[in-house]
Amino acid sequence: MELTVEIATDTSAVMSLRSFTEKRNRTNGHVSPARLSLKPMCTVDLDAEVKMDRLRLARERREERERNQAMQEQALRERDERARQQYARALEERSRRMQQQRQRAELRRAAVEENRRMREEEEKVTKTVPLSPALPYT
Repeated sequence: MELTVEIATDTSAVMSLRSFTEKRNRTNGHVSPARLSLKPMCTVDLDAEVKMDRLRLARERREERERNQAMQEQALRERDERARQQYARALEERSRRMQQQRQRAELRRAAVEENRRMREEEEKVTKTVPLSPALPYT
């Protein structure tokens, strides 16, 4: 008796071949000891191929997860950098506004001081000039 078995390349065909072999070997719901040795010799190769597929898929999922994590970390770093730059700009703007406010306050104080000096000077002049009714207006 010659047994011809085609080797399947996709996992669904491998799984269906395996379930077919298991069903064929069962008798009344139990595996017949006489039929255990009738498993095709290619199941070892198929099992290795299925295992390699599972390993490849696991590696691809891991690599995808690592890429996603790297992208998320990069986005977080960029967001932190933008926040840091915005904070620095806000701090610089606040410093600039405070400096302008100090300059305006200093100018107001100087103007008030100048007005006070001018009033005092005018008062000195008016106090030093005697008002005498004897002098005629000309």
